Amino acid sequence: ITNQVGRLVREPESRKLPSGQTVTNICIANNEKWTDRNGETQVRTEYHDIVIWGKLAEVSARYLSKGKEVLIEGRIQTDSYESKEYKNSKGEAATIYRKKIVASKVVFGSDSKNNQSNDNECAA
Repeated sequence: ITNQVGRLVREPESRKLPSGQTVTNICIANNEKWTDRNGETQVRTEYHDIVIWGKLAEVSARYLSKGKEVLIEGRIQTDSYESKEYKNSKGEAATIYRKKIVASKVVFGSDSKNNQSNDNECAA
């Protein structure tokens, strides 16, 4: 189980599956700040792909928007696929691994007053 707090870097993407179940994908960003040995403030931004299912997905799609702060609780899941673009050392299609968080809880936070997240960092 992992917990992440961050702001949405783009609008939620929601769809209804043939089974009737709703799935919503969001991407959040959070910053880690520290002071280095030279006394300079450093910032590292982490981006997290989140998948939300069912009724929680419907509510999230309705009330979340770009810049909104959110707390996500969920489990980390790793997916893999064979790349058509990248090759391994044997010249074969490379296996690409991608982590996402499958949400079990979503807590809505405040709206952003100055959203400056880069919406190109999370996977599509």
